[in-house]
Amino acid sequence: MKSRRLLWLGVASLLLFMLIRLPVGLFAGQLPQPWQLGEVSGSLWHGQAAQLGARGQLLLSGLRWNWQPAALLKGRLAWQVSAQHEQKLGHARLSVGVGGWRAEEIDAVLPLAPLLAGDPQLGSLQIGGNLAVQARKLSQTEWDGVAATLSDAHSAVTPQANPFGSYRLQSTRNGGDIAWQILPLQGTLQIDGNGVLPAHGPVQGQLRFTPAPGQEALFAPLLQRLGGGAGGYTLQLGKH
Repeated sequence: MKSRRLLWLGVASLLLFMLIRLPVGLFAGQLPQPWQLGEVSGSLWHGQAAQLGARGQLLLSGLRWNWQPAALLKGRLAWQVSAQHEQKLGHARLSVGVGGWRAEEIDAVLPLAPLLAGDPQLGSLQIGGNLAVQARKLSQTEWDGVAATLSDAHSAVTPQANPFGSYRLQSTRNGGDIAWQILPLQGTLQIDGNGVLPAHGPVQGQLRFTPAPGQEALFAPLLQRLGGGAGGYTLQLGKH
């Protein structure tokens, strides 16, 4: 009986050692769409990736993760994660457990264009910019202390008007959905609107675009893709 216990203990120790040393490259290709990792090294517990992409576009570079063993005391697996966008370093603490996933102490800057590319309506506007996001805690049931600001907004179809503004994004959780609102802060193109990001399905709501007086011609290539007139142009989201 004693020898059998020692055998099982040895097998368990070997499996644990193999799991700790398991190269993360084995999992990199298994990421769900639209995410991709490039130039991956290290293990599942401590590693790095030169690029994190979405839909073939670079989202973040210099991605690093380090396992936080103290989280085991709370019954969770946790990693401290860092990455950068245009020399701006961001970080977050990610964990998984019986209650699902959780992200805490988020402070990061993300490029907007790769995030919009998956929506046919928003992607067609070719709008980019730097999206600064801070949050205390996010999970399947929590949405605490979330703040987001879009700066240096621009579009590939309005080169003479770029950058055209900065905006504040507000959001709250309503069950499984996220209610959102965008408000202009400054710039030559006022964008405001509201709607819902459902747990499943495309973004719902509307965005209103109003150029500053005398600037209409600069934004004509963008406004022609919307509905409306001189009083404002509206994009109805979620209607394909």
